[in-house]
Amino acid sequence: MKKIIFIFAALIALTGCDGLFSSVAGVEKKSIGNPYEILLVCDDAIWETPAGTAIAEVVTKSIPGLPLPEPSFKVTRISKDKFEGVKKTFRNIIIVDINGQYYSQASMKYARNVNAVPQVALRIQAPSIEEFESYVKDNSQSIIDFFTLIEFDRQQEILKDNYNKQAQEMINKEFGCDMKIPLGIAGYKVGENCIWFSDHNTTNRDILNFVIYSYPYTSTDNFSKENFSNMRDSVLRKNVSEHMTTRRKDLSVREEDFNGHYMKSVRGLWEMDNEPWGGAFVSYSVVDEINNRMIVVETFTSIENKDKGNIMRRLEASLRTLRLPEDKLADNANTLPEIIVEEK
Repeated sequence: MKKIIFIFAALIALTGCDGLFSSVAGVEKKSIGNPYEILLVCDDAIWETPAGTAIAEVVTKSIPGLPLPEPSFKVTRISKDKFEGVKKTFRNIIIVDINGQYYSQASMKYARNVNAVPQVALRIQAPSIEEFESYVKDNSQSIIDFFTLIEFDRQQEILKDNYNKQAQEMINKEFGCDMKIPLGIAGYKVGENCIWFSDHNTTNRDILNFVIYSYPYTSTDNFSKENFSNMRDSVLRKNVSEHMTTRRKDLSVREEDFNGHYMKSVRGLWEMDNEPWGGAFVSYSVVDEINNRMIVVETFTSIENKDKGNIMRRLEASLRTLRLPEDKLADNANTLPEIIVEEK
């Protein structure tokens, strides 16, 4: 597997025959669009081909771990000749560029804050319809991850000055870790090697929660799906509700590099065994090597009558602020110095 590493600090110009982008010095204009919205620049002639179908399937792929399907992004498509004026200030942009005269192979390039702040534009270029289609299918998850990590980073910038400082102090005292959770998550319950934080918004039963817990690390079996589910049920039944349980089918599990640590992320659903009530959760499991223990951080929600995907991803950005004890010894801990787009 070949990796193309895109450094955050670098601004890579998106070049092409049509001159769609030119860098603007000292850009101060505020970008338009909401988190997880993408402006797709793709001509009609391409959109009606397998290349258009391929990119459409990527950006509308369902977010894993939700009760009902929700697309990864809200997408607006325009042709290149309409890509002008205020449209160039969109926060997330994908440019489809197929030209056999200029490109000998398919690739991706990106630029940040060219015409507005915050902004990222990803150009996917290829010499032919067939090569574009194949390339996008091979790298579909990397394209989704690219924009998702960008939005995580933006949310973490907000959290830098707007987080629950008391919660962070409690997490540091109990676990020797740091993690920033939103200001509105103010309620808490301290258990044995566990803290549960909640907004306790029980008036309409829309409840946002975070939980962090630890247990001894014994072997790589700690990362198995079965062990995760058993431990999660045990901890949450003891500290949150004795009726809470993990819905074990359809769990979405990924292995990831997290600040240099091996991490298992799990997305799925929880439910109550005594009433028809539940919701979605996202959980990260990593090893605290200094103390030879597993650290698990999770956000779980119960949200009624509205889309849940963007709420879950906004909360997941807080999980990514986790710093283990060994991270706190490093000057550059918990930064996102680069975006990695993996090419197969």
